[in-house]
Amino acid sequence: MTLHALVQYLLYKRKAKGRHGTHSPFVYAFIEDGIQKIKAKSLKELLRTYFTDKKLVFVEEQQATRQVKNLFDSTRPDTIIAIKDIHATQEATDEWDKLSSSSRVTLSVDLYQYGLLFFDPAFKQKQHFIVKYPA
Repeated sequence: MTLHALVQYLLYKRKAKGRHGTHSPFVYAFIEDGIQKIKAKSLKELLRTYFTDKKLVFVEEQQATRQVKNLFDSTRPDTIIAIKDIHATQEATDEWDKLSSSSRVTLSVDLYQYGLLFFDPAFKQKQHFIVKYPA
């Protein structure tokens, strides 16, 4: 683990909220019915199991910039882009911050291991959550 990743992990642990610190019914349900109830071998498996009605696109951190920006134009409201290792390097964290701030993104969730980007206009107000996930 690099020094940057360690610092980011400590910040994540300090800021991350569980279901009771979340004021979004969608994210609350994801924590309650997904993270806490689904016994998955990996976070990737958990996401596939919980978001069965969504189109999940997994992106490795090294490809994130180019690949995600290209995907933005073709995303539908049911698309979720999951980016791995968003805090592995300073560059990855900076890119995550840019991507999650995009006007196309309506909801972003930082799980430390993955960052989730949602594009559903049903989320009326842009929101960002840092959610506790067992490391």
